[in-house]
Amino acid sequence: MILEYGIPHYREFIFDHLSKQFKDIKFIHTNERFGSKNKYKTLSSVNIKLFKGISLCIFNIFKTFNYDVIISTLNYRKPHTWIPFILSSNKNNWIFWGQGKGKSSSKIFNWLKKNIINKSLGYVVYTESGKNELIKIGVKDHKISVANNTLKVNNAQLTFGDDYLIYVGRLQERKGLDKVIRALESTKYSIIIVGDGIDEKNKLLKLSENLNLSDQVIFKEGTFDYKELKSLYSNAIAYISPDHVGLGVVQSFAFGVPVITCKNKAHAPEFGYCDETNSYLYEYDDELPSIIKKVYENESIRSQKKHLAYNFYLNNLHYDNVINAFIYHFKNLNNASNYTES
Repeated sequence: MILEYGIPHYREFIFDHLSKQFKDIKFIHTNERFGSKNKYKTLSSVNIKLFKGISLCIFNIFKTFNYDVIISTLNYRKPHTWIPFILSSNKNNWIFWGQGKGKSSSKIFNWLKKNIINKSLGYVVYTESGKNELIKIGVKDHKISVANNTLKVNNAQLTFGDDYLIYVGRLQERKGLDKVIRALESTKYSIIIVGDGIDEKNKLLKLSENLNLSDQVIFKEGTFDYKELKSLYSNAIAYISPDHVGLGVVQSFAFGVPVITCKNKAHAPEFGYCDETNSYLYEYDDELPSIIKKVYENESIRSQKKHLAYNFYLNNLHYDNVINAFIYHFKNLNNASNYTES
C-alpha cells in the first residue's frame, strides 16, 4: 500500500517497479496535487482541508494492517501519512520517504520523526545531506537509505546549445522569473519559459510587454514529452530559476545544461546537486545580469560546466539509485509473501 498526494508522472518509474515486485499493490491518494493514473490500482479518497497547509485524507486506516508493506510520506501537515503507523501493532513494515528532517526546528517534531523512523522498517531520503540531518536528530544510520531524488530520462544526452536561457516547470512567483525578465532589459539575450500557471504567466507576459521584451521572452505550454523537452534543452545555454530550484536541476543536467540560481534562497533538496563546477551560483539578486552576461560570453567555462553537469547526472542521478534505496529496506521485510525480489 502506498499513501501519497497523487501519482505524479515523474514517479511512475518507481511505481512501475513496485508493481512488478509485489503481487498486489494499492495506491491511496488525495488528488491534492496530481490526478490518478488508470494503469495502477488506485483509490482516490476524500481530502479534508483543516487549516492552512494541513489536510486529512479519509480512508479506512485499519486496512493498512493487512498489507505486507506500507510506503508513505512522513508529513506532519498530512496526519494520514503517520497516524495509522502510530496505531499499528506491526511498525516494522512501514517505509517512509521524503526530504529528511524538513524545515521545522521544533524539538517536538524532530523527536516524533526520530522515533517514528527508528521504529519503522526505514526511511528513503532524497539526498545525502538529508541523511546527515536525520542522523543529527537521532535517527539510526542503518534505518536510512539515500535515493538521490531523480527523474527517468531515457534520452539523456550532452548538448551544447547557446541560443537562449530556459526555464521548465510550474510558473510560480516563488521561482523569481520576473527577475530574469528584468535582467534581460537592454540586452540581446532571450529566454524560453516552459510551464503552466495562468496567473503568474499573465504577470510575466505583462512585465515583458512593459519592458519591450516580448520578442525575447517566449512562453510555451508545459510538457512531459521528453522528445520535445530534449529539443528545447538542446539549444539552451543554461537553465535559470533564480529563487527556487528542484527536480528541474536533474532534468537540466540530463542534457548537460548548467543551472543559474541564487545560493541564498529556500530551494528544494536537489539544489544540493549544484556547485560552482556545474552551475552558475550567485549570492545577491543584483548579480544576476552580470551572471547571465558571463554565461554567454565565456564559452570555455560554459563548455566545462556543461560537461560536468552531464557527468554528475550520469554518475549520481540514474533512476536505479531510487529503486535500490527501496530494495535496501525490502530485503529486511519479515514474512512478506506478497513480495518478489527482482
